[in-house]
Amino acid sequence: MNNELKVNLENLTDQEREQLLALMEKANKPVNSKWFVPEEDEKYHFVSNGFFSSSFSNCFDDIDNRIFESRQVFKTEEEAKQDLKRLQAELKYIRFLRENEPSDWSPKFNRIQDNWYLIYDVGTGTIKMNSLRFNWEMPLRFYSDKVTIQKAMNTPEIIEAWKVMMGIEQ
Repeated sequence: MNNELKVNLENLTDQEREQLLALMEKANKPVNSKWFVPEEDEKYHFVSNGFFSSSFSNCFDDIDNRIFESRQVFKTEEEAKQDLKRLQAELKYIRFLRENEPSDWSPKFNRIQDNWYLIYDVGTGTIKMNSLRFNWEMPLRFYSDKVTIQKAMNTPEIIEAWKVMMGIEQ
């Protein structure tokens, strides 16, 4: 399907032209975007390398565009701080897995090796272990061996980090 559209603006009144351009701008924004894309000169906050900026103004230069590509852009400082907290929790959880799993272990989806991970049971409000032998749309970094995942379940600070990482707790 071709999404290109050619329009002769000369056939429109000034008001119609403004309406059309506003609609075209809206139509060209990312679909179902979970990240914030500021307007020109609008202030934004971002997370990068373990810190967040207190405020930045969008001027659509190369720096802004590189920041937007990271998808770590937020309208408020509170949102940026919350995402930073989530990223730090994810790093803590993944570091725990890598430091505790056998050195020869890596996720393999070969129908032979079990790949273990944690899940949250919404019905009971509990965290459980589960395993797969095939890839289930979850980043490989969240899988480990059974012993390491069991150890994670028995380590309260790792469970707290996992809950923050998964958005279960703030």
